[in-house]
Amino acid sequence: MIRLMTALFLLFLLSCSTASSQKMDTLVVAIPSSPGSLDPRLANDAYGQKINQLIFRGLFQKDEHLNVVPDLAARLDQPSPTTYIVTLQKGVRFHDGSELTADDVVYTIRSILDGEVLSPFKEAFARVKTIIAIDRTTVRIELTEPYAPFLTSLCYGIVPRQAATKLGQNFGRQPIGSGPYHFVRWVDETAIELERHEPVHDARPPHLSFRIIKDDNTRVLMLLKGEIDFVMNAVPPVLLKRIKDEPRLKLDTSEGITMSYVGMNLEDPILRDRRVRQAIALALNRNDLIAYRRYGYASKANSLLAPTNWAYAPNLPQIGYDPAQAKRLLDEAGFVDPDGDGPKKRFTLTFRTSTAKERVDIVRMIALQLADVGIGIDILSYEWGTFFRDIQRGNFQLYSLQWVGVTEPDIYYDVFHSSRFPPAGLNRGKYANAEMDRLVEEGRRSLDPEQRKKSYAKIQSMLLSDVPVIPLWYEQNVAVMQNNISQVHLRPDASFMILKDVVKQ
Repeated sequence: MIRLMTALFLLFLLSCSTASSQKMDTLVVAIPSSPGSLDPRLANDAYGQKINQLIFRGLFQKDEHLNVVPDLAARLDQPSPTTYIVTLQKGVRFHDGSELTADDVVYTIRSILDGEVLSPFKEAFARVKTIIAIDRTTVRIELTEPYAPFLTSLCYGIVPRQAATKLGQNFGRQPIGSGPYHFVRWVDETAIELERHEPVHDARPPHLSFRIIKDDNTRVLMLLKGEIDFVMNAVPPVLLKRIKDEPRLKLDTSEGITMSYVGMNLEDPILRDRRVRQAIALALNRNDLIAYRRYGYASKANSLLAPTNWAYAPNLPQIGYDPAQAKRLLDEAGFVDPDGDGPKKRFTLTFRTSTAKERVDIVRMIALQLADVGIGIDILSYEWGTFFRDIQRGNFQLYSLQWVGVTEPDIYYDVFHSSRFPPAGLNRGKYANAEMDRLVEEGRRSLDPEQRKKSYAKIQSMLLSDVPVIPLWYEQNVAVMQNNISQVHLRPDASFMILKDVVKQ
């Protein structure tokens, strides 16, 4: 609280300061963490992916409505359910001047499959039986079986074979792509600089400077001083009201697809009982959590998929707030409150989170709500690396995390299929259900969008009943920028591709 009050006082002092005279040819964007790599075959963190989308192009891409559309591909032929023939656009060149050819496409995918790079996306190409370059602009891919999400897999950036082979492990810090911006330099853990590859003759800045600023308060102070032009989804909600009242800054919001949730360990002797999981879900007042911890910048979630997703089940109900029913379910499960409304607990669970103040505050409020139905919570907060390693290893009872940028419903296979327990997949809660396995397999094999939609509707309904995770909310995208910034058109996935159209005057 002292730190927050100090930050707010500094915000007040700085509100009268004069804005810094940033170069008009540079758009300065603050990000809260450094990417692990800018190699599209390796980048699985949010900012690595967001920045490398500016540097690289894939055969396909996701448009502003999150539909998969052609990018480098001029044409796609599919003579059978397992055969893809991609004809490339002619004349595309990498930033080093070399021509982008079918050989580069083949190399990119083979380097993932053959283990030349230890890619976290290897599973996306696991069904590739053969991939060959028919000629300089044509690639033929044969799969072992029909795989509906394959076009989404082809959205990953294509790398130049010659440069990637020469640079080896250094390619992720000296990337060469064919996208709208080329890489300039990476200054330790401080900044990443890009330059527009084909300069424009208007008010769109040709230079992008990503400043890595880990501390929330420092990030906000630099915004107020005019040292930063633009921040997206990196200002704590508690400070947004103060920024909203600052005349030299403006704020833009849009519906987002980032979903916050509570994860549970289903191998735990308490949490393996579905009635307990349902009771925990019913004891959470998400309206209050959104109002007092997200300050209204969110909407209640009932699915891993956001309502804008084509596979979202529109008639899916919300989990209600019903502490009385939660108590009845806990009683039925054999966890009777030992002293009624007294201080004793039915049982106590550990709840792991990161040390970020916003995340800790959320868990504290969840703990208060669960206490009302007789569940005790011990909060364990760790720095991000330790926290995330614990989650990956299954070392938890409860935890809270987010799913970011989910557009392909096949995510359900990796998160809930019984074969996808870590380290093989992302089924961290060890959820196992034969009917779920059947449905997620059906969803990825069918090439009929309507059939897939039916499968995923059943999946979403089943998950609300079994509650292996508790959906909390979809976070709104919130961009804060200087008043001289315009032409900002936020996308649901918070993509940085919007930056290429931003004007600075």
